[in-house]
Amino acid sequence: MNSIVKPLTNTGDLQLYISPIIKDLQTLSMHFGSQTETIVNQAQRSFRAIHRQQEWLTTQAMLWSIYQHKVDILHTLEGKPVMSHSNIVQNISISHSKTHVAILLTTKPHVGVDIEQTSTRILKLQTRIAQADELPTQFQEYTDIQKSEYLTKLWTVKEAVYKSLDSQQGIDLLTGIHTTKRTSEGNPSQAYVENIGTFDLCCITYADNICCYLAY
Repeated sequence: MNSIVKPLTNTGDLQLYISPIIKDLQTLSMHFGSQTETIVNQAQRSFRAIHRQQEWLTTQAMLWSIYQHKVDILHTLEGKPVMSHSNIVQNISISHSKTHVAILLTTKPHVGVDIEQTSTRILKLQTRIAQADELPTQFQEYTDIQKSEYLTKLWTVKEAVYKSLDSQQGIDLLTGIHTTKRTSEGNPSQAYVENIGTFDLCCITYADNICCYLAY
């Protein structure tokens, strides 16, 4: 069976996959075939909430499509996902928004991806996300939609960097991860963590989601 999920980014040692959250058995069966019932039952045993079942099943379907077999995900003490299959040498980062799942694969040791759906609800969290000097000088002139897009990009940049770190202990997203550079369009593209280093990120817009990622 050919891979159903295709990489949005496939540059050298990095592949980014994004898929809508799968909510129907017919689509799941396209990935799992005769194993569909078994895997769905596993999701139902593992998670009470329907949305968590759907997130897990979508992640499994994506990995099944990529590797052509079931891939078990374990977690380190820090909560980072690890693929347990002996033939897989890639490292993985996973993120869920309300509508999509993002998976980043690389053999590099540090990897982080975050995906968030753009919503004006994030405006209420501005003081928890952005320090004053992380906002463009014309930020107050933005529309609410423009402000939401910028803050979502800022949030996903910080989350992706946070996920990539060996240890997140003592790292605060507001003050511990500071954006230091913007693209020509004015969007955050680089972040600095004191005593650790500076990180360049890639960000894309997919449907009504923003996804930022890095590997090093």
